[in-house]
Amino acid sequence: LAGGTQELISVGANFTVGAYTANGTKLLLTGATQPVSVGSYSFYDLEINKTNTTDVVNPTGAWTVTNSLLLTRGTWNASTFTHSIAGAWNSSAAAFTFNAGTSTITLSSLNPNLTTKGLGTQPFYHLSLSSGATLQSSVEVDQDLSIAAGSLALNNFNLNVDRHLSGAGLTASASEAIQVGGNWNISSFTPVTSTVTFTGASGA
Repeated sequence: LAGGTQELISVGANFTVGAYTANGTKLLLTGATQPVSVGSYSFYDLEINKTNTTDVVNPTGAWTVTNSLLLTRGTWNASTFTHSIAGAWNSSAAAFTFNAGTSTITLSSLNPNLTTKGLGTQPFYHLSLSSGATLQSSVEVDQDLSIAAGSLALNNFNLNVDRHLSGAGLTASASEAIQVGGNWNISSFTPVTSTVTFTGASGA
């Protein structure tokens, strides 16, 4: 299946074609059928907007989104895969549930905005930032947060990393609270008046 620029493909059940070439197409996962399976493809635009919050979307492999991901309504079980997402991440919609499983979410763009439901609610399992990010909410990571390049700007929001925090840069704006359960290995840290707490929940 090959899409075209600015086309829309709306799918109400499984999306498991033999091959998919996005070519600028938006794939919309919609309808009340659930659970649905979605294969391991490279998408241009992808939106999950099912009929109900409890309508489940299950990937059968890793997803790559090269332009934008919209998480509007439904439940995404990210499973065990590494999903690469370009553009902003926003899982804060009241009608959307993100179940991280043991997945890794990689945000591949330069300094994308990062929004979740906050600490203690639907956290990431592993989170990887290719070129920094800017928080638009407090964020929790159940396991490891890695920052390959650039800096994660806290932007007056708090950060909990339940295991290891590593990478290029971390920049506070004021008195944010940073909690780390394992190793701290950040090359460049701008603390301002933030507080770092090592909980000891995870060892080296």
